[in-house]
Amino acid sequence: MDIQTTLALAGFLLAVGSNLIWLLVTYANGEKKKYAAERDFNHIKNNQLQISEGIAIFTKDLDNRLDDIDKNLIEIKSYMVIHASNNTNRQQ
Repeated sequence: MDIQTTLALAGFLLAVGSNLIWLLVTYANGEKKKYAAERDFNHIKNNQLQISEGIAIFTKDLDNRLDDIDKNLIEIKSYMVIHASNNTNRQQ
């Protein structure tokens, strides 16, 4: 084999080898991006679940507070009715 054939064969093998390495690097980068996108999606999903749980707790607490306010208003109303009827009886 002469030197030119050897150089041509070496150049061809280097080109094929570098293309295979490029293909492996491109595949690895694609897998990394896929993993990163999946991880980001899971973070967003978990954050959304936490926000939903927080809203549920907040609305439950708000409902309890509104129930307490309703009870207090009923007590005030009944107190006013009792005192209004007592004042009406006194005036007669």
